[in-house]
Amino acid sequence: MKRSGVFAVLASLIAVPAAAAPFHVEFWDVDIFDQATLAPGADRAPSGEVIGDAEDNANRGQPGGVLDDVLSVIDRRTPDFTFQSTAIDYPGPSGGFNPETLANAGGETLGDFLGPDAAALTAAQRDTELLGSIFRFTGLLGVEDGVNAFELFSDDGFQLTVDGVLLGEFTGIRAFGSDDFDLALTEGGVPFELIYYDALTSQAGVQLLVNGETATPVPLPASLAMMLSGFGLLALFGIGRLRRPLA
Repeated sequence: MKRSGVFAVLASLIAVPAAAAPFHVEFWDVDIFDQATLAPGADRAPSGEVIGDAEDNANRGQPGGVLDDVLSVIDRRTPDFTFQSTAIDYPGPSGGFNPETLANAGGETLGDFLGPDAAALTAAQRDTELLGSIFRFTGLLGVEDGVNAFELFSDDGFQLTVDGVLLGEFTGIRAFGSDDFDLALTEGGVPFELIYYDALTSQAGVQLLVNGETATPVPLPASLAMMLSGFGLLALFGIGRLRRPLA
């Protein structure tokens, strides 16, 4: 994670009361590889950057190199804009996904996808085409003592890191599916990073469950809020992406 990204997260957390510390989200609008024409340009994002290629689209549902493209975009340029998330459940509503209600990435806008969380975006930002999108969620997750169960639903790929541990990732494109991970933690709020992307003209959706419940932000402890004024918290979120063996 870039230093600028860390400070953006910290600033967003400082700016809200302890009772309402929403997730911080960075968004990149990118192009995808058009499987119909076998050439870039399906979305024609202003950046002109393309994620995916012919091999990724031909091997739909299999690990591919799309995540590497996504991480390269994140590392090379600042997000197009940021916003706050009240729950990682898109397009929602909470309570589990029905595949028939997933957004159509080829025709839906970011505003449609985010629902109420899009209220703070400008009209132009809300009208951004969902096709060819990268999201990075950061903040604190509420966890229990002992082994915690994480379930990540996505269409397409993701990378999930919790408390500095890389829990898992899906690196290609796929129909809507889920992955389960377990991690032993101490009760309280732990930092996390979820990178999610849509890279195919079909459906799009993402939901994170923690111990069977949709992931929602937890209040910042007073002691943590005090730490935000110094440099000590940089180690908590990490200046670089920590990579440990998959759980």
